[in-house]
Amino acid sequence: IPYSSPPPLAVIVTFIPVFWTQTAYAEDEYPDVQNVNIGEDGVMTWDAVSGADRYVVMIDSGFLFVDSPEFDLKDHIDGAIEEGNMENTGSYEIRLSALNGSETLATWSGTYTYTSPYHPVTIGTIDNVVISGGLLTWDAYPEADHYWIGIDGIWVPVDQGYDLDSKIDSMIADGKTINNGSHDIDIYAYNVRGTVIAQWSGTYSYTSTVVPVVLEGIENARIASGVLTWDAYPGAAEYWVHVNGASRPADPSGYMLNERIDTMISYEGLIKSGTYQVRIEALDSDKNLIAYWQTDYEYDSPAEPIEKGVLSNVKNTNGVLTWDAYPGAYEYWVGINGGWTNTKDPKFSLYTEINRLFLAGINPESGTYTYAIEARDAKHNTIANWEGGEYTYTVSIPMNDTEVSDVWDTLYTGTPVSFIPVVRYIGSYDAVEGTDYTWKYTDKDGKEISAPVNAGTYYMVFTGKGKPASYYTGTKKVAFKIQPIKVDPKASLAKTMYVYNGKYQKPVPKVSGSYVNGTDYTIIYRNNKKVGKATATVKMKGNYTGSTSVTFTIKPKKAVISKAVPEKKQVKVTMKTKVSATGGSTYQIKYRVKGASKWKTTATTARTKTIKKLKKGKRYQIKVRAYKKVNGTTYYGVWSKVKTVTTKK
Repeated sequence: IPYSSPPPLAVIVTFIPVFWTQTAYAEDEYPDVQNVNIGEDGVMTWDAVSGADRYVVMIDSGFLFVDSPEFDLKDHIDGAIEEGNMENTGSYEIRLSALNGSETLATWSGTYTYTSPYHPVTIGTIDNVVISGGLLTWDAYPEADHYWIGIDGIWVPVDQGYDLDSKIDSMIADGKTINNGSHDIDIYAYNVRGTVIAQWSGTYSYTSTVVPVVLEGIENARIASGVLTWDAYPGAAEYWVHVNGASRPADPSGYMLNERIDTMISYEGLIKSGTYQVRIEALDSDKNLIAYWQTDYEYDSPAEPIEKGVLSNVKNTNGVLTWDAYPGAYEYWVGINGGWTNTKDPKFSLYTEINRLFLAGINPESGTYTYAIEARDAKHNTIANWEGGEYTYTVSIPMNDTEVSDVWDTLYTGTPVSFIPVVRYIGSYDAVEGTDYTWKYTDKDGKEISAPVNAGTYYMVFTGKGKPASYYTGTKKVAFKIQPIKVDPKASLAKTMYVYNGKYQKPVPKVSGSYVNGTDYTIIYRNNKKVGKATATVKMKGNYTGSTSVTFTIKPKKAVISKAVPEKKQVKVTMKTKVSATGGSTYQIKYRVKGASKWKTTATTARTKTIKKLKKGKRYQIKVRAYKKVNGTTYYGVWSKVKTVTTKK
């Protein structure tokens, strides 16, 4: 009964397998809840579903009801982990259902990745609890956000300083407790996430003069065509329907009673008797019973207990349990000594779960464990099972199964890396350096090194100390990189003009800063042999990335006139080499009558050129140079010495 226990969170959260009545559709036939989004703050939102009066949010195997299309996943996971109801796995299966009464209207499923910073809390003791004149007081508990007190199992939220006598009078009047003169009192302190962090229990002697009031009944309760309805009761915050003692939340507008009974017969072992005790309870906002109605209901259910299948090919290989997937299975549950854990895949690590139970203080270090498996459909009904397994195991935690955080890729700084790693098992249990494990740095070849400085790939190798010092065994390698940093060095050349010599020309740029050629950078040349524009690129390496380029020009070699032979009206000019030997493609020849101001120009690609249409008996000056046009730019060599000849008369 929900009002007999203190709520661990702002809403009731149950981390056990649960069932609620749904219209008989396959999971993929339900419409999708639209625009489901999980923000960076962990708040899950979705579009309201038309006709839905509430929603069910499932986190792995736990569930809770919410009234509006918004839910803080992160906050509730933190609280559940602190309470020890969930593991800090870092990844959670989320399922959302929109309900009208007990009918499912739409669904959505997905995954939420989140590693909580919280761990299971150790519950402390509330000090200096005093009851004086019926007033209950106590010392404030560190980090407590709010308190609940229980009076004979009835729980209410309180501040410090609570009038016990008045509350007991009210409870006696409502028939919620007996006026026997002695009352059990409990105080729970909760943190801001709704987790119990401290408690106190005791008794209080008080005999009330109040006479119990008889509860009024819920009116107009009726069952028509298998649907239970009733009139809303004033002051009721919620309703629960009990069928032969099994409870489910409900709504007065309609509870699918026949469907519920059918499901209980088919899957939950309800005896098919034909007569069922049905009870409606109305609770106020403090979970107090304020009204009820009950009756015997005659119903000839067509349902029969389903013949559950048997999981096949079940194997236990070194503590890892596997089996064949079962048709129609939505998830599987594995029970170890009666405690159940779910998995989506037909594979389960027995030794990991036993290790977890040991670390949680539940199981001994070694023993023989019985295990069983159930396959369940999308409505959480058991459709197949297997049982009878035994596994003898002594706790041993492989380092390779741990998660290592606070080791990451970093940028080169010129100083050794400094990590303070956290080694965690199953997301909740921290191994202790020096006690449980040691670690070292290695290079990519596995050689042990001191804390690395330079860019490259490295490893942190964690080694479990093993028994008797620790339960952690084996090794785990965690790779990380020191990434080179980007720099933009400035570079310059002492000379930017060079003469073709038939060889690759490699002027060395001057690079600003303290970078070392060959260690911190290399120089890459392009187009540095032929005439034209050449490039020298300074490309950073090692601890640096980035590059910068400088250009220089290669021009043709100086041309040489080997001879100039005059005739009457012409001169035959011969160059010392072919034009290609200068790096150029063409010889440009200029000539003039000595003393004239203007030169005339001619060109040739050959080694010789006869200049015609000259005047006889005149002295001519002749000079030549090589040139070449590259990518639209013409590069000229130096003019040769002027050769003077006289044409014949």
